[in-house]
Amino acid sequence: MPNLWQFLSIFLVFSSVYAKHCTIRMPRDAPQPTPIILTSAGLFRPTSADTTITEYDNITLLCTGNNNEVLALNQAIVTLVCENGNFLHNNKTYALQGLKCNSVPTTQLWQTNTICAAGHGVFYEVGINYNNWHTIFKICFNQDTQRTIYSRNLINGYMQKYREKQNCRPSFRSGGMRSNLNDLLVYTQKNQRERFTALFGANQNFIDETSYLARGHIAPFADFIFCYEQYATFNYANVAPKWQAVNAGNWVRVENAVRKIASSKQSDLLVFTGTLGVLELRNPLTSRNTSIYLGENQKIAVPKWFYKVVMHPTFAIDIVFVTLNNPFDDEKGVFCNNICNQICKEHSFDCTKFKDTKKGYTFCCELKDFWATAIGFGTPYYKLPFGWSYKN
Repeated sequence: MPNLWQFLSIFLVFSSVYAKHCTIRMPRDAPQPTPIILTSAGLFRPTSADTTITEYDNITLLCTGNNNEVLALNQAIVTLVCENGNFLHNNKTYALQGLKCNSVPTTQLWQTNTICAAGHGVFYEVGINYNNWHTIFKICFNQDTQRTIYSRNLINGYMQKYREKQNCRPSFRSGGMRSNLNDLLVYTQKNQRERFTALFGANQNFIDETSYLARGHIAPFADFIFCYEQYATFNYANVAPKWQAVNAGNWVRVENAVRKIASSKQSDLLVFTGTLGVLELRNPLTSRNTSIYLGENQKIAVPKWFYKVVMHPTFAIDIVFVTLNNPFDDEKGVFCNNICNQICKEHSFDCTKFKDTKKGYTFCCELKDFWATAIGFGTPYYKLPFGWSYKN
């Protein structure tokens, strides 16, 4: 005679079979401006075109920011329940594609008490605070020197083709990172021209209308799918001075190559993007090299190198792309075994322009080699998310 547990098991099986779950379909159900979507698992991160929401589960739509709301309901926070295959709010059915915000939702920057980079920085997290803290990406930052040491983010390889691309480039925000207004002005060409004139004399030829130091993203906005995530990268804590020729040259080729790898893998890539060293330029006034800082008292260093660590479970090695932030001479300064030919062939992208010094000479390393030669001690200090590990 069947016991109660057998009946319960049979009931659960039939309940699962006949339940009418809901579906979030990309990009159909991401109206722009797209609300922040929270599910029972946290921030919505689609891993296929269709995401199933179990019947009777809730999702929450957030339109954060001043005077922002879900237009159709005139509410900043809307909770929907999945019933009979539909999303309901106050017992009325709504289609997600009709529930857009009136502006792109805002995010927050939170300074943690967690040290990073072997004590050289402190973690800042960019995310959303609703019931719990929901992290979009992390920044290891040194407040004293106003330097971003590195960022950590995931590239969603499943959804790259659905990335929102319209009106997702706001003005940069201080986000509480800079206390001095002058620090926000160092990226203007006027201030840079004055700074370089003071360093190199009136005949300096580094800064002009086409040659200047851009606010180079550390975690790139195009790595992220939703507009609110892309907005979150436009923060002074997430930039470092980068020559525009490099920024729009080989560095953007590196970023595009990494996103191409993510798309080909159709899964998450773990990426650390960082800065190394201080750029030195030859000074005709002293016949010596001069270290470049945009701020006073050796703050806001112009990095000599930008690099990107790329990890995936199927990789035989952890990869690092390194770009020289100096378009003014033929210096290459490769400090590890350059494996770009191997990497580019394996992942099917063109590396021939990486050798162009005017666009930022670029080479590739195995992470272990990079760390031993660039840092010189210990093992990589990056904090890996749960489930990730370095290659042996």
